[in-house]
Amino acid sequence: MAFVSRWSRFLELACRSGAVVEAGLTATELARAEGRHRFRFPPDLAQLLSEGLPRGPAFPDWRRLPDNLDAWLRRPLEGILFDVELNDYWEPGWGRRPSEPEAGRAVAEVGVNAAPSLIPVYLHRFIPADPPEAGNPIFSVMQTDVVCYGRDLSAWAEAEWETGWEERWAQGAKRIRFWSRLAGS
Repeated sequence: MAFVSRWSRFLELACRSGAVVEAGLTATELARAEGRHRFRFPPDLAQLLSEGLPRGPAFPDWRRLPDNLDAWLRRPLEGILFDVELNDYWEPGWGRRPSEPEAGRAVAEVGVNAAPSLIPVYLHRFIPADPPEAGNPIFSVMQTDVVCYGRDLSAWAEAEWETGWEERWAQGAKRIRFWSRLAGS
């Protein structure tokens, strides 16, 4: 399939990764997804999704909004809570760790929920919803193993599907509260 848009390269690389690219989301479909999940797509992601919707098991289905999308959105929180409970992880910014495991989990959950929401893009790659502007970085999130995988959507697509990840793809990435610190950047 040939694409002619700002996001042509991204959509072509997504197809090479095994995605099927459907017609883009309408403004109504974008608003429905945002309303259901209580976030706003950053403008560049919204533009990409309106030009073409990558579909497949590795991509979130923003058109059909299946129940498993809710679980996908919770993965970063659940992964961090797993490390809090079983791997002794604790963020210094959360204050002193409570001695009771349930209290510690509650404090950690409040701390993670105060961070910018992460929107799934592909597998365990996420883009922050905040700041609500173009050019947010892409993070690979596996529990507390967080890596800035691309300074923006375009750089991430090149790293993910064409050249392989190298540190240069993350250079110049915006700092995102909580997530950049967890990524060590």
